[in-house]
Amino acid sequence: MAVEPYSPLGSDWSGAMELAERMKPKITAYVRAKWPDPTVADDVYQEVFVVLTKKWDRVKDHPNPDAWIMTTAKKVFWGIIRKELQSNKVVAKLEQAQSFTSTQSSESTICDRLDVTRELHKLTSRQLHMIYLHYFADYSIEAIARQLGVRNGTVKSTLHEARNVLARTFR
Repeated sequence: MAVEPYSPLGSDWSGAMELAERMKPKITAYVRAKWPDPTVADDVYQEVFVVLTKKWDRVKDHPNPDAWIMTTAKKVFWGIIRKELQSNKVVAKLEQAQSFTSTQSSESTICDRLDVTRELHKLTSRQLHMIYLHYFADYSIEAIARQLGVRNGTVKSTLHEARNVLARTFR
């Protein structure tokens, strides 16, 4: 009697693999439309696959497994972005993109950098994300609105609020 190797998906491994592979282009397209770093798409896909393997018994009987996968992908994506924002990776990218022209490390330059960093930490993750997309990734208001699934006015008001927070330091 041959013993089957253990699989977290039981005997339905091929169904989960097929679903994951079929949905990979949709997942990566969604993530790449929302975030400029292409490696995040791979991270999201891998994490969705892990969640799929853990919950395959429920997903295989779901009335719309494609929708379940995309909902999971969206949750995973925003979780990753939230962690990136919290770990200051975006703040570091913003600071690097500012490319301070002064090569001298004068006290005023150091103080200015500290002020900018302090003010960037005051922004919400949504404000920081929109500032990054608009000013450093050169996305238009319309492109940001399309990618985030919000109206142009929402993007404009969020950018306005973020600029006001940053402007308080430099008045």
